[in-house]
Amino acid sequence: MKRRTISYWLLVFLKNNIMSKNAESKEKPSKNIESKERTMKSADREEYHVREQLLCKLCSEGYKEPRILPCLHSFCYDCLQKEMEKVGSQNEMGKTEPKVKIGSLKNICCPTCQKQFVITSVSELPQHLYLGFEVEVAGLANYYKGTTGVICDGCGKDFNDSGESIRGFCCECQEFLCKACLDYHKRNRNLSKHKIALLDESASIEDKLKLMIKEYNCNEHGHEKQVLDFYCATCTKPVCNYCVVSQHKEHAFNDLSRAASEQRTEMKQLQESVCNILHKLENATSNTDKMKQQVEASKKNATLLINSTFEDLHRSLQEREKALLTMVDKIAEVKTQSLQSQIDGFKALHSDVTRNNDMMTHTLQTNTDQQIVALRKVLHTSMKSIITDFEKVILLPNQHSSITVHIEKEPLSDQMNKFGCVDDCALSKSTWSWLSPSNPIPTPHVNVKYKLNIEMKNLQGEKLMSGGMPLVAEFTSKGQDQNISAVVEDKKNGTYTVSFTAASAGDYKVHISVQGHYIQNSPFDLKFVKRNYLTAKILEPRPPAASCSQQGNWLSIAIHSDGSIFAGSYNGSHSYIHIHGQQDNKCIRSIGGANSSSNGNFYYPRGMKIMGEVLYVADSNNHRIQKFKVIGGSNVEFQSVLWQGQFSQPHGLCTDTQGNVFVADYGNSRIQVFDANSSFVRTIPGNGSGNSSFANPTGVTFDHAGNIHIAAYGTGSIKVFSSEGKYLRMYGEGLKPNAIAIDSCGYCLVADSGTNQLRIYDPEGTLINSLTGLNNPTGIAVDQNGNLYVANHGSNHILQC
Repeated sequence: MKRRTISYWLLVFLKNNIMSKNAESKEKPSKNIESKERTMKSADREEYHVREQLLCKLCSEGYKEPRILPCLHSFCYDCLQKEMEKVGSQNEMGKTEPKVKIGSLKNICCPTCQKQFVITSVSELPQHLYLGFEVEVAGLANYYKGTTGVICDGCGKDFNDSGESIRGFCCECQEFLCKACLDYHKRNRNLSKHKIALLDESASIEDKLKLMIKEYNCNEHGHEKQVLDFYCATCTKPVCNYCVVSQHKEHAFNDLSRAASEQRTEMKQLQESVCNILHKLENATSNTDKMKQQVEASKKNATLLINSTFEDLHRSLQEREKALLTMVDKIAEVKTQSLQSQIDGFKALHSDVTRNNDMMTHTLQTNTDQQIVALRKVLHTSMKSIITDFEKVILLPNQHSSITVHIEKEPLSDQMNKFGCVDDCALSKSTWSWLSPSNPIPTPHVNVKYKLNIEMKNLQGEKLMSGGMPLVAEFTSKGQDQNISAVVEDKKNGTYTVSFTAASAGDYKVHISVQGHYIQNSPFDLKFVKRNYLTAKILEPRPPAASCSQQGNWLSIAIHSDGSIFAGSYNGSHSYIHIHGQQDNKCIRSIGGANSSSNGNFYYPRGMKIMGEVLYVADSNNHRIQKFKVIGGSNVEFQSVLWQGQFSQPHGLCTDTQGNVFVADYGNSRIQVFDANSSFVRTIPGNGSGNSSFANPTGVTFDHAGNIHIAAYGTGSIKVFSSEGKYLRMYGEGLKPNAIAIDSCGYCLVADSGTNQLRIYDPEGTLINSLTGLNNPTGIAVDQNGNLYVANHGSNHILQC
C-alpha cells in the first residue's frame, strides 16, 4: 500500500468540511444520503471537524506545506508564493514599479501582524514540520472517528453497524486495518516487518497516531525512503544519510537526536528568558495600569484640593468683603450722626434767632416809647446772647463726606496669579550629587557612610519646592549576592538624601528612580574597595604651612568633614591651632599664640577631635579641655573650658556615637568620660590587675563593635575594653604608642615613637604592615574618604598615606 501524503489528508479535510457544512444546512437528511455516505471510500469521507488553527489564514483551507515567517505566523507555501508575486513597491504617483527579479531581496508583509521582512524566496523560510504533523494527525484521527462509518483500508469492510472495530494501524502503509487484515499483515512475508500500532481505548487516538507518524522522510529526489536521521549544522536543517555523503559531505553534521537535544536545551533556556520577559511585561503592564489609576486618583485629589482651597479663599474674600462693608457702614453711621447733631443745633439756634427777631420786629412796629424803654433791657440781653452763641457756632459741616477705601488690587492680582502651582516631576531633569563625605567623591571605600543629594525638578528645569515623591534607591552588585541597603530621607522641599554603606568590596550599580522611572544619569556604577595597607606607603609631605610665622612642631591633627586640616603645633614659647584648606594646603587661619591659660590660648595642644561643628582641644600643660565652635569649616569661635583641674596632661580624645567625650588622662593613667553637656559620666581606671592595667594613655578610639582601644604609652601596648569598661584583650606589645586611630574598615593605626613607624593592625589585632620614614609621630587622623594623615613631630611635616 502506498504511503498517503499530507496533501492527501488535506484534500479529505476540505471535501469533508464542505460536505459537513452542506449536511448541517439540511434539517432532515434522507436515509439514502446517509447510506451513500457510509459507502464512500476513505479518500472521500466527510463528517469530521477541521480545527481552526490548522487552517491557513490566506486561503482558509488546511495547511499545505506550511512555512513559518520570522514573526512565527505560518501560511501555505503556495499562498506565500502568491503574496511574493504580488509584492511591488509604489512610487510617489502611486504607480507600481516592476517586480523584483528572482534571487534579489524582496519585502514581504505578514498578512496577520503586518510586520515586514526581507527575503529572497519562500523556499528559504523554514518548514513548520510540527504544524504539518498536526494536520496529518488530525486527518487520521478524524478519519478513524468519522461519523459516516469506519471502513477497513485493507478489505473495504464497513464496521459501523457491526460489533467489530478497527484493530490497528500500519505505519508503513498508513492504513487502518480490521482483525483479518491485521492477521494477514503479520503472515505476509513482505508486510510482516511493517510497524503496526494496535488501537484500543486505553489512550486517545490522537496520542496513538502521534506515535505512529512521528518520523519524516527526506524529500530529496531519490531519497524519499530515507529517514531524516542527521542534522547539518552548516545548512541548519535535518538530512538523511544519503544527503550526508552526497550534498553535505564537507559540512558539519551531527546525529539528529543529539542535535535536537542540544537545541531543545537551548530553546528551554531561551524560553526561560522569554518567560522572564513575559513576567516583567505583565508586571510592567500591571504597574503601568496602577500608575494610570494613581494618576486618576492624583487628579481627583489635586482637583479636590484646588477646589477646597479656592472655596476657602472665596469664603475668606467674602468675609473680608463683609468686614469692609461693615466698616463702611460704621464710619458712615458715625459721620451721619455727627452731621445730624450739627443740623439739630443749627435748627435750634435758628429757632431762637427767629423768635428774637420776630419779637424785636413786633416791638419796634407796635410798642410806644414807654413800652420800648421798658423792654429795652430784656430784648437787648436776649439779642446779645444770641449773637454770642452764634459766634461760637462752626458753620462748616463737622464731618467730611469721603469714606476712603484702600484696596491694592494689582499686588493681590499678581500674588493670585502666582498663588499655588502644579508640578510634574521631570525625571530627565532631576539630578543627583555627592553630599558627603566630599564632592566629587574619590574611590569609595567599604564601611564608610556616604550620602547622595537628589534634587527633583519640573519640566522647566526648576527645582520642586515640595516633597512626597516615592523615590527609591537600589544598589545591586555585579555577579555577587551583596546588595546595599539605602535609607531615603525626604526633606519636604524637593530635595532628598540617600544614605548608604557598603559592607563588602565590589562593583555595584546604583538605581535611583521615582515610580519606576530613572532620574538623570541613573543608573550609574560605583566600585567599592577595601583599603589595602599591605601596599600602603608614605606620600610626599604636605607643605608645613610656611605662611604661619609661629608654626612650631606638629603635635596633633584632626580633619573637618569638608576636608580642612586642623593641626596643633608647639615651639617652646608659642602654641597654635593652624587651619589648612582642603585644596591648596595653605594656612587659612591660626588661633592661639604665646603659651597661656587664657581662654582661646593653649600650652602644648596635644590632642584634638572634631565632632560635627564642635572642636575639642586637649590643652595638655594647662590640664584642661577647650571647646570651640567651628563655623564654615575654617572660622573657629571659643565657647568654653571644660573640666579644668580634673586632668593631668590630657593627650588624645575621641567621641562616641552618643556624643560622649573620652579623654586619655595621661598623668592620671585613666580614661575619663563626659557627656555632651560636660557632665562627668565615669572613669576607666588604669590601675586594674594583670593585663587590664595600663599607664600613661596617649590616645583612645572606638572600633565598629563599640569596643574602646587605648594607646598605653607607659605600658607599651594597646589595651581593648568593652563599651562598659570590661577588659577584653591587648595587642601591639613593645610599642611606644603616641597616637591611635581606627579607619572605616576597622584597621587600627598606631603612631609608634619607639621605632618611628606607623604600625597597621587588622581588625583582629594582627600586625600587617609597618610604614617607615617617620620621626616621632604624635598625631593620627583619618578623613571620611579614608585618607590617612600623620603629624610628624620630629621632621615638622604633615604626612599622608
